[in-house]
Formats: sequence, C-alpha cells, structure tokens
Amino acid sequence: MATELVERPPAAPAAEDERDFPDVRINRKFVIKRDGKDFILYAGLIDALHTLSEGYFELRTEIAQLPSAENGQTAVITARVCIFDPQQRDVPLREATGIGDASPANVSRAMAPHLIRMAETRAKARALRDLLNVAVASLEEEGPTPDDRPAPPAPPARPSAPSTGREVTMSAAGPSPVPDFAGDRPASATGERILVNGRPYGREEVWGAYTKRRAQAREAGLALDVDETGKQPHDPLPVLVAATQSIRKKLEGAPGK
Repeated sequence: MATELVERPPAAPAAEDERDFPDVRINRKFVIKRDGKDFILYAGLIDALHTLSEGYFELRTEIAQLPSAENGQTAVITARVCIFDPQQRDVPLREATGIGDASPANVSRAMAPHLIRMAETRAKARALRDLLNVAVASLEEEGPTPDDRPAPPAPPARPSAPSTGREVTMSAAGPSPVPDFAGDRPASATGERILVNGRPYGREEVWGAYTKRRAQAREAGLALDVDETGKQPHDPLPVLVAATQSIRKKLEGAPGK
C-alpha cells in the first residue's frame, strides 16, 4: 500500500489576549492605547515580575528629593529591583534601577496631591521595564492629557496675626534653621503650609523638624509610640507637627533635661 503524505495546516496564531516580550508574557489587558500608541500599565509590570521571579525578588525605593517651593514642588524617587536565584537566594540574577519625578506640571489633577506616590510608581516602572526588557513605555510615565492638566496653584494664604501664646523658637540644624514647634498645636493648615502660633511653615521645614526630634529621641534612648515614629513625608502637616511636639515633650521630661 502506498503511503499518502498529508501536509498539516499551519498552527493557528496565538490569541490576542497576550503580547510577547523576550522573556515575559504580558497579558493584553495590561496594554492600552493612547493617541494611537501602546502603553503598558504598571500593574502589568508587577504581574510579570512575580511570574518571572517566582516570588524571589526585591524592590526598594528611596526619596531623592521632597517637593518644595524651591524646586517647583517636584518629588524625585529612585528605585532598585533585583531577581534572585531560587536555589541560592543571595545570588542576584538580574538587577536594574530607575528614577522617577512628579510635579504639578507633569501629573493629572487627580494625582497633583500625591506627588511622592506618583514619583515612586514612575521610578519602579522604569526599573521594571529595564529588568524585564520591555521597551513599551508605561502609562504612569506619561504626563497628563491637554484636557487634564492641573489648575494653577492657589496663592499662599496670608499668615494670621501672632497668637498670645509662646512664639516658635528656632534652633540651628545645618545651614538653615529648623522650627522647634515649642508652642501649642497648629492653628490651621492650608495646602502645603501650616500656621504654628501664627507663623507659616512649609512641608520641608516641618519634615526636617520631625526627623530631627526623632533622631534626638533615638540618641537619648527614649521609647516612642508608633504614632510618633511611623510618620511619612507626605503625611498631613498637622499630623507631623503633632508628632514633633509629642517627641519634644518626652525629651524635655527625660532625665538630665
């Protein structure tokens, strides 16, 4: 009997719900279009990292610059991501770094109050794209659309008349003075400024005073509550001032003070 040779039809193309990259497969739901261009969502990069590393990874971020009036309210964050060998967990297989910035000029209205978080997301997205060899830009790295640009910042509120309580004392901490917040709790907070005994302070000054007091308490061996030690640079200004005042009072009551 003669053998009949039958050519098999070519395999059907892969479903369109996934997009291939050299080492990872990004689900199509994480890739969107804007103005005719593809962008990948940060969620897709994180999903790919977990899949590729099988959970053996490290992702760290650091604040390089806090937003202030002097730098145009620009937050800058650096990120480092590393995948480890599952058999030798202290041996890195891949490593990449990234840097991200965010300011009122390059984020949407909705993200304008969250500059540090947006800068961190952008830094991690850039590090992950280098690590995973994904050339498509992440949507979070893009600026706002013309219809979603933030409104111009409101002018700073005028400080109210000084209160009859104690004035804010100043103590030197480096080249510029840092507020000590030795008075009562703040009278009010507006935007990125806060009034302490009638005197306005910006976020950078408030954060500097808080970290100074926290370091002094550590050196003095004082036990602090989590409400006093767990603050972040983007926390509300009244919360940071209250924590600073609480630590100061404990320092004043420490032996030898």
